[in-house]
Amino acid sequence: MTTNTRYKTRTSTATATLTEILEDIKNAEARLAEVAKQTEKFETRLVTVQEEVREKEAVVLKLDKKIQKNKKKLEQELALDDKWMDILQDEMWANMGYTEESIGRRS
Repeated sequence: MTTNTRYKTRTSTATATLTEILEDIKNAEARLAEVAKQTEKFETRLVTVQEEVREKEAVVLKLDKKIQKNKKKLEQELALDDKWMDILQDEMWANMGYTEESIGRRS
């Protein structure tokens, strides 16, 4: 084999290798572009989901405030009911002729 033939063979092999490398680069760029599209879609969806979560958290906070307000109101009503029950019970005992001392009750 002559030097010229060896040179042509090496050049052909190098060209083929470079062509394969360029093809690999093109394929990688295409995959990268697809990944970028998917990333953008996911980021958009993430923003949407975050907004939905914030809206739902606001609703939960409002409901929690209402629940706490109603709970406090019910506790106050229950305490008032207990007070009235004590008064009515005292009147019942008094109407039956019992005194606080006779039933062992102290104010």
